[in-house]
Amino acid sequence: MLRRSHRAALYVLASQVCFFAMLAVCIPLAPRAIRHHLGVSYFGTNPTTVPPYVIGLLLTGYFLVKAAHALPQHTAPFRTLSEILLILAILVVGVCLTPYSVDAVFDWAHVTASMVLFIVELGLAIWLVAGPCRGTRAAGLLAFQVGGALIAFLSELRIVHHMLFGETLTQLAFGVLLVRCLWRMTSPLADQPMPHASG
Repeated sequence: MLRRSHRAALYVLASQVCFFAMLAVCIPLAPRAIRHHLGVSYFGTNPTTVPPYVIGLLLTGYFLVKAAHALPQHTAPFRTLSEILLILAILVVGVCLTPYSVDAVFDWAHVTASMVLFIVELGLAIWLVAGPCRGTRAAGLLAFQVGGALIAFLSELRIVHHMLFGETLTQLAFGVLLVRCLWRMTSPLADQPMPHASG
């Protein structure tokens, strides 16, 4: 029987599947995002892609909340991770519900939520690699995440023109790192022998 702690890793995996399924639907519907070097948020402003964009991000946030609640709360690392996953869920929903094309206020709110989301994801990845999930593979995933974030940032400054690629690479590296680390962190709990019944 699957342990509750292992379900947290599967919920995070489900959140990432929902995000990338959204991209898989939106990109063919609005290829302009690639041709004109636009970011993921563009799909929230295009009438054709708004429905899958909203559904995909809301489901992403929903499964992050489920993962946060599935984590055990008896140790500090799991409590910290649970709180950060809830923050990520709130930020994802915030990005989803603030299409930048509405007006200046929505644009400011969207940019702020997006920036904080990137920062929190990067901070969580660094914490995982420096602590519970240190190792060469984890460090490599962090390097890809940082590289993708740098590409997205330089695209925002119009120095390079690969916004969608940078954002996708960042999220892919972070998602793989988070799922891998969660599974690794919860495996010792699942491997503990069940107590024998007395008498």
